[in-house]
Amino acid sequence: MNATTIRKKLGILTLVFVMTALFTMQQSTYSINAEGTKGNEVQSHSNRADISFRKHSEDKTLLATTNTHSTKGQNLKHEDIVQLTDQFMKKLVQKTDDQNRVLEFESKNELIKSFQSITTTSLAKKYIDYYYKEYNDDLFIVPTETPPWFMQDKDYEKTVQDNGLVHVKQHNKTELYGAYTVEFTFKQMDGKWKIIEIKHS
Repeated sequence: MNATTIRKKLGILTLVFVMTALFTMQQSTYSINAEGTKGNEVQSHSNRADISFRKHSEDKTLLATTNTHSTKGQNLKHEDIVQLTDQFMKKLVQKTDDQNRVLEFESKNELIKSFQSITTTSLAKKYIDYYYKEYNDDLFIVPTETPPWFMQDKDYEKTVQDNGLVHVKQHNKTELYGAYTVEFTFKQMDGKWKIIEIKHS
């Protein structure tokens, strides 16, 4: 094989290599940046990649308790969540005497009213009716375990909805309860944040 033939073959191979590289780069560009102008199949692939990226980014942000969805709930900070959930639990677990009689309140209604600054009357009543009973004009706590609760040093998801409600969801595991999920919904009422819903699962 003479030198001329070798140069021709090398030239053809180089051309094929360059064309292949250009074709590959062109396809990659379309699949990442397609805005619906290069066909349905490419657009669909681009949308899936975009959604996946945003979801990963949002999940990471949520665990850091930073809002990205709406400006309405951005002023509910981690410290607010901790304070409200702590206050709720402290009010729920009242000091009692050795007969489980509540020392500070004499009725369910009185205790429910003390929750006004942190939650709604209906939500407070739901918990008070479960954990307390009235007998002979006195209020008694029912001996039982407290509900699985928010843990301030654990990661959680925080979602701000378009209507301004803030949803907090946390997955925990303890020796007492095992694995559980607790969810809180917060709403700004009269300039103050309150817990309006609690779910346990």
